[in-house]
Amino acid sequence: MVLSMALFFDGISALDCYRAMNLAGASVGAPKRYAREFAASSPNLASLKSARESFPSLVSPRLLVSEQSKRCRIQGVKCRVLGSPLPSEAFVFLGDDVYACSPAFAFTRSTVELDFAELVLLGYEITGSYRLDSNSEQGFFSAPPLVSHSALVSVSSQGNLLGANKAENALRFVSSGSASPMETALAMLLSMPKAKGGYGLPSPQLNAAVEVPKGDWRVAYGRQFRCDLLWPTASLCVEYDSDMFHTGSQKIARDARRRNALASLGFMVITATKSQVTSIPGLDQLAYQVAKGLGVRLRMERVNRKAQRALLDCAVGGSRSSRRASRISQ
Repeated sequence: MVLSMALFFDGISALDCYRAMNLAGASVGAPKRYAREFAASSPNLASLKSARESFPSLVSPRLLVSEQSKRCRIQGVKCRVLGSPLPSEAFVFLGDDVYACSPAFAFTRSTVELDFAELVLLGYEITGSYRLDSNSEQGFFSAPPLVSHSALVSVSSQGNLLGANKAENALRFVSSGSASPMETALAMLLSMPKAKGGYGLPSPQLNAAVEVPKGDWRVAYGRQFRCDLLWPTASLCVEYDSDMFHTGSQKIARDARRRNALASLGFMVITATKSQVTSIPGLDQLAYQVAKGLGVRLRMERVNRKAQRALLDCAVGGSRSSRRASRISQ
């Protein structure tokens, strides 16, 4: 077999590449197996320098190789051996002999470096319509989902992959459709198990559509609404008011009209603010309100407060994955 200098970015480095591509407006290609190319790859310093011309923001790259003998020893670079069969849609070709683990494969591979809460946070991001970028004013930018929740489950259900069990467990607490990090934080804190710092409430749908009956179009000023967090069977929604997007008289008036319309359709609307989401007392109050709207009893004494503080810090302050993402636009 003739060896090539192709690079295969692993785990969170692959996801860094996708964030950089989304920031530049580039789409992510369809994943394929690329088994022959992967088996023949043997990265070295020259190939890494070439790849960094395309992805200059990569810091401490993680690379994946097929066997021990092909590991490179370059300062600041982590090179890991796969040690298991490749999934059917393992890699995405990025151009110029550069490949990256597909979003679903990268998620499972990221279990090596991320703890459980960080992995859940990552799942929300890549199945949502935003990417993290702390160099921007709002800390993120809008982008299409990198992968579906079902695709993540499909790869993580392959128990012979490293980290598959951890990834599969984390995905039980990931809801797709989040449009911002604060929506993610709110959903995580409300629905994660009490032992892990959440309130153990039923998981909401994120940015789900509420169809307006034809006879109520005039009352509702439209045919459809999208709610930040929605529990459709309970006719309950939580709307997050960000400091950036919900200021000014026009925004206030629009939001008030929207909430009135939802109320007229029989929905209970709860407003969440940044000060509530970022403080334990505020979260407690909000969780009680949501629990009442859902008709469930909330046993606050069973919430693990130590785990909750760690979860709040992760969800609002950012995980190691998000801190790496802060470098993508530098």
